[in-house]
Amino acid sequence: MTGSAVSRVRQTGHVLIRCAEPEDLPRIAPLLRGGTIASVDEAIADPDRLVLVAEADGDVVGWAKTHHWRRDDPPAPAGHYLGGVSVAEPWRRRGIATALTQRRMAWMRERADRAWCVVNAGNEASLALHAGLWASSTSLAGRVSTPRPSTTAGPGCCCALAPACPLGPPRRSIR
Repeated sequence: MTGSAVSRVRQTGHVLIRCAEPEDLPRIAPLLRGGTIASVDEAIADPDRLVLVAEADGDVVGWAKTHHWRRDDPPAPAGHYLGGVSVAEPWRRRGIATALTQRRMAWMRERADRAWCVVNAGNEASLALHAGLWASSTSLAGRVSTPRPSTTAGPGCCCALAPACPLGPPRRSIR
């Protein structure tokens, strides 16, 4: 692990949030909702992206990733984006998705003064998660394409694009 803030292992109660490694792929697979293990493997290997896992008692109970869009894709601008976050059903509502999101935002804060997030307008859980973490959001109905099909953004999807105000300190602390 490197010396960056996100690489330092931090406990969230009895859940460990850490950088994912290729050896985690079989334990991430059951939590995938859209996407492929190959795309997660590519993200782990990409230095412009971050993949995290939440681990409890040796089991991966959640995971999350970032994207780095190198070009504008109207209406979405180029930049660092929060990607998907998924938590195993028995572990939901314990702050794990929030901790994974805050860690990704901290990682992006080291690389850019702005970060972005595209959320499916019908995903109430994700909208609630992001409402507590972002300073503002802008709703839009439009087409946001991605390099690969996903469950949260894609052609014909009604999306909410939430630009963070310039990345300052997080609004909530990691537990």
